[in-house]
Amino acid sequence: MTSLPLDTQINELAERFGKCGVIEEDDEGEPKIKMYAREDGSFSGDALVVFFKEDSVTLAVNLMDEAELRLGDVSTRMKVQRAQFGHKQQQGTDGQGGGGGERKVANRKKATRRIGKMQRCVPWIVSC
Repeated sequence: MTSLPLDTQINELAERFGKCGVIEEDDEGEPKIKMYAREDGSFSGDALVVFFKEDSVTLAVNLMDEAELRLGDVSTRMKVQRAQFGHKQQQGTDGQGGGGGERKVANRKKATRRIGKMQRCVPWIVSC
């Protein structure tokens, strides 16, 4: 999302976007919300929210695009769109790029616990 007020807080985003679906959590139990900074360290007005279910992304785009972050304050109108991720080229030792491979999970036990917790937040998930 873009055009956020420069004084936006993570808890504001979590509260507002949590209405669209379950927001993923990191290993410490914090919502996976990335607020982008400029080179000087100040907030740029851009952020990323990671939802547990892809359908929540669609809902967030449909409901929140051009909506006010702070209801009643038109100066907090934000632009919400699905994130576009490009493939990062990683340099190998031969200079031809490479790397890639599997995504590494630092602590599988924590990750499994975190996923289980998020699944309990979504009651319509049926396990086979």
